Amino acid sequence: MVLHDMSLNPNQAVVGKLSENDWGVQAIVSWVLAEVFGTQNLSIVAEEDTDSLSKSESLGLLDSVSNAVNEALSEARKYGLPKPDKPLGSHDILKAIGRCNSTGGPKGRHWVLDPVDGTLGFVRGDQYAVALALIEDGKVLLGVLGCPNYSVKKERLHAEVFIKFAQSSYKEKIWDHAAGVVIVEEAGGVVTDAGGRKLDFSKGVYLEGLDRGIIACSRLTTSS
Repeated sequence: MVLHDMSLNPNQAVVGKLSENDWGVQAIVSWVLAEVFGTQNLSIVAEEDTDSLSKSESLGLLDSVSNAVNEALSEARKYGLPKPDKPLGSHDILKAIGRCNSTGGPKGRHWVLDPVDGTLGFVRGDQYAVALALIEDGKVLLGVLGCPNYSVKKERLHAEVFIKFAQSSYKEKIWDHAAGVVIVEEAGGVVTDAGGRKLDFSKGVYLEGLDRGIIACSRLTTSS
């Protein structure tokens, strides 16, 4: 819910390939995880880095991100989350974003974050999600999807099968799927590649060895 408050004006969100919201959400999640679990051995795999944001010509953008992050964190205690003793400075914001530089792998515990999954949906004021997952020794243990624009009462979408086939040159990334996969599986569904194999989250940032595409469906659909 704090991340919902983080949403910025969609018309100003996208700057090149990155957006203020991407950086801001990543900074918030990284800072909260570090406060709760400590920074030692904290591994976060996430989409954004600080290369563009740390440039001198991006000072105005960095200020905007910092202001939005501090505004969101000012209400953190309402949701049972830690709150900074004082507003985070630009250095703190860059440090939090830059902390998310892990590449994952087959061993250890890794948090996996896509700060804004569905950039076009966000820009249009439509559907997007903040996707956070916890992977331990290659297995997804926890998935959280924050969907600020989704109304349970108004939108009840029904589908038996979801299929995603990307261009052959495109490599799927773990932050796009980890949270969603475990949620579908916990709900009784199945997620595999086109060859029927479970997705492998132990290979690092990319879903290596993926057979053509990704299919999600109910167990009844697979059995029939």
